[in-house]
Amino acid sequence: MINLLHIVYLLLLISAPLAFGFGQYWSLLTLGLLALLSLGLLLIHQLTRGLPLVRVPGLLPLLMVAAWVVLQLIPLPAGVVALISPETHAIYNGTRGIVQPADWMPLSLYPKATITDLFRLVAYITFYVLSVQLLVHKRYLKTTVNAATAFLALLALFNLVGRYSGLGNHMVGLLVMMLPVMASLFLYKQPRNRYQSAWEWLRALSFDRILVIYTLLGLAVGVSSLSVFLSLSRTGIICIGISLFLLSLGLTKAKRLHRRGIKTMACAALVVILFGWLGWQPMTQRFDPFVVDKRIVSERRADIWQDSFNIAADFPLTGTGFNTFEHIFPAYQTVMVTAPVRGAKNDYLELLVTGGGIAIALMAWFVVTLLREIYPAFMRRREPYCRFMFMGAAAGLIGFGLYSLFETNLRYGINGFYCFFLISLLVSAAHTRLHTPQQATSLEAVPIEKVLRIFGPVLAVVMVGCLLQFASVHWAARQYYKIADLMATDTLTPEQYNEMTAHLTTAVKWDPFDPAYPLILAHAAAQQGDRAAAEVYYRKALQRSPLSADTLRAYGRLLGQEGQADQAEKLLLAAIRLSGKDTDGYVDYARWLVANGRLDDAMAQMRLAMLREPAQARLFLDTMTTWGVSLPMMASIIPDTAIPCLSFAQFLGENGNNELAEVYYRKSLTAAALSTAIDAEPFNRLYHYYAGQDRWKEALQ
Repeated sequence: MINLLHIVYLLLLISAPLAFGFGQYWSLLTLGLLALLSLGLLLIHQLTRGLPLVRVPGLLPLLMVAAWVVLQLIPLPAGVVALISPETHAIYNGTRGIVQPADWMPLSLYPKATITDLFRLVAYITFYVLSVQLLVHKRYLKTTVNAATAFLALLALFNLVGRYSGLGNHMVGLLVMMLPVMASLFLYKQPRNRYQSAWEWLRALSFDRILVIYTLLGLAVGVSSLSVFLSLSRTGIICIGISLFLLSLGLTKAKRLHRRGIKTMACAALVVILFGWLGWQPMTQRFDPFVVDKRIVSERRADIWQDSFNIAADFPLTGTGFNTFEHIFPAYQTVMVTAPVRGAKNDYLELLVTGGGIAIALMAWFVVTLLREIYPAFMRRREPYCRFMFMGAAAGLIGFGLYSLFETNLRYGINGFYCFFLISLLVSAAHTRLHTPQQATSLEAVPIEKVLRIFGPVLAVVMVGCLLQFASVHWAARQYYKIADLMATDTLTPEQYNEMTAHLTTAVKWDPFDPAYPLILAHAAAQQGDRAAAEVYYRKALQRSPLSADTLRAYGRLLGQEGQADQAEKLLLAAIRLSGKDTDGYVDYARWLVANGRLDDAMAQMRLAMLREPAQARLFLDTMTTWGVSLPMMASIIPDTAIPCLSFAQFLGENGNNELAEVYYRKSLTAAALSTAIDAEPFNRLYHYYAGQDRWKEALQ
């Protein structure tokens, strides 16, 4: 049984790449269920044979982190939430509370996402416990390290010969962790025999088994290093250089661990660090690269960090809820980026934002507890293999910790699994005994009966919960896919509407935390004129996700049609407040203001929309035309910036007002020339305008 469990454990390590990205929820949940099942079988094996388990260092703080995630999901009285997290209470009260009393609310602002992170954390903790229990056996320790090294070398090799030239940041983080372990194993396996020439070395490969293993390990280290360089991640390159330098420094200082090549590796690590720092451009420019054709910044870590700190300042104790960063960030976003910001580009800052000071304190408790338990044990070790593995794992975790300052890593399932694998490798290297058959480890033994009495019910509840979550989400998704084709239909027949309602109502029951299903039902009910049903579903969607600007706008439009002007305006304003750079909220609110005879206020909102998203100025002008807004009124709200002035000039020219168009073309030129960030597009548009009129002197200027 124990051998079978070890095989399953190795399959977990090899299957971890299935959980590469942010959205690989199914693969992550499957791996978590497999880890839970393996741990349950291990408990049964130990119980039937009367064998104890070993104490897992740092397990209590990790369980407290999981308990904190559960607490974030539990609805609390509004008064309690207002006391411990005033901003959370304000968001619930300023969205859902507009249309119904918000007497109870969870600390998480998007419970569906927090549940996903809960299962992610459960998978990591289960894998960590399973790793510690298995790696106390010396045979499993060495086999697992060898298998992980071989697998990662193959993964890096596939990347080199594959279709794509670079690696994702999650794969770079994986190699930052594991490359020092591979280098440690390479140095440990260094053969005692010396060969004077390349020909002797090649001949020796036919009979010297240790030399063959040593050569393969050297190739694995080389391929993995090359893969990181092909990723063009300077942060990853520098962090790997730092971790390898620390590894070589530790091995040089350690007694009886001197190997040929350690000083060479230290020098190479320093070269890698300098190359990563100076190879392409100064490191400070890493954070502010400009994209010319998009006219906006593609990645601004410093600005993202500043916005993230602003979120943390409003939710200092409890956070916004695990895994809710991408949902709360738009409300605080000031930086213009080409794609939605899904992570804080810093694991520690994201933990502070989503988990608050409580999560930071619990994780600090885990790190301190772990160090207090393993470092003294390591200092007493004399076994070279364990010392090499400990230093390799420690260097890998330090490098990964540095890399996490600049990337969001632990949200990727593969990085999380291998991070806890390295932590368990630290524990095993500090405690596993390789030459004492009577006692496999120096870790304290815990009677299996005591473990089952305390953690047996918890493990059973967690496993049942994971299975129910897996089944319910899958069944709800099946209900949605049955009517997915109807989503593209502009007008539903009564029969189609009834079919959609039946399936999606079932989906809402099976997946009660997902706001997408009630939102679809609300849209469909509003389209059919069933406003009472639409209002019920909009409230359910808001209850599940008070940060959804789409829900707030749609619900506000519905209430505006029903004549509930006060609530409609509050919902539309809340949508603007929570949508950040998204200008749809301004347009919807302006449309509502025009319908209610408040034209001046509507024009003020359209001016804000143009300032927020200048590239959409022409679309905004066409929208105002459909509202019957006059040209003088439009002219009064055009910002003195290049793109809106250009868009208005083109709009005027198409409507035959060439004289005024000429004025705004020149305004756009002045604004473009005075801009702090010079953009080519205004000059390009002006050139084509003058060239189209055969005014070549102005065009060439």
